[in-house]
Amino acid sequence: MGLDMYMIRAKKLRKNDAEYNKLVIETSEEVAYWRKANQIRKWIVDNCGYDTDSNCEYFLITKEQLEKLKEDLNAVIKDNSLAEKLLPTEGKFFFGSTEYDDWYFDKLKESKKKISEILKETDFDKEDIYYYESW
Repeated sequence: MGLDMYMIRAKKLRKNDAEYNKLVIETSEEVAYWRKANQIRKWIVDNCGYDTDSNCEYFLITKEQLEKLKEDLNAVIKDNSLAEKLLPTEGKFFFGSTEYDDWYFDKLKESKKKISEILKETDFDKEDIYYYESW
């Protein structure tokens, strides 16, 4: 048990077309997975308006938000002293470590790679990125 986080890529949803939208989500592609990367979750909560009680619900993440996350990841990787300001940890039961240690910075490097790939491979005119989590 713990914090599992995902990003999926899906075709853009249609307004007032629940059947189509359900199929789109069901056939979406997982493009990122994190385990107990609470600093990424906290960034999404603080910068994207993700409701902290939305466990297992899909949440749209925009291209601009992903670009900002990548920018903050780059900044902290370059200057570790920015970690607590730009990508603070979040202590919660089952959310993992809140230390700013090698594990924390390794998660940032992994996250930068994942976000870079998503930005490169997603056609934001036709596709959306959704975040969801379970814990």
